[in-house]
Amino acid sequence: MNKSLIGLKKKVSGDQFEALIGFMASRQGLKCKKIPEGCKRLPGGRIIPIKSPFDFILQTSSMTLFIDAKSTQNYRFNYSQIDQNQLSNLHYLKNETSICGYIINLNSEVYFFPTTVLLNCKPKSSLLKENGIFLGTKESFNLLKML
Repeated sequence: MNKSLIGLKKKVSGDQFEALIGFMASRQGLKCKKIPEGCKRLPGGRIIPIKSPFDFILQTSSMTLFIDAKSTQNYRFNYSQIDQNQLSNLHYLKNETSICGYIINLNSEVYFFPTTVLLNCKPKSSLLKENGIFLGTKESFNLLKML
């Protein structure tokens, strides 16, 4: 299978997982705002895409959650897949009234990894299921377990 087809399948899978997070947040009583990708106009009129700092802002009456969504068919999430710019943005926003991190679909099981865990992940290592908070299966996960 060529690389562009593999990349397209991963993008579709990621988009579906993000849509599912939005649906589950609404169903579980969380306010949810998806952060869109942006773009920048360069001199000469050329437009380039700019990645969002993270994917979601979720909110309860007392807590704000800044979340990036990731999806993989593996049972672990490699250090090389952690976007250091996103991690920096998430860590910057962390305080006593916020929760920040990655929600990762690990082979149809959904886990939350707070920024403290992400920051402790070292090059050539991986995030394993036991490093995260189990939220449930892809078909039925509970975002409130992050609180």
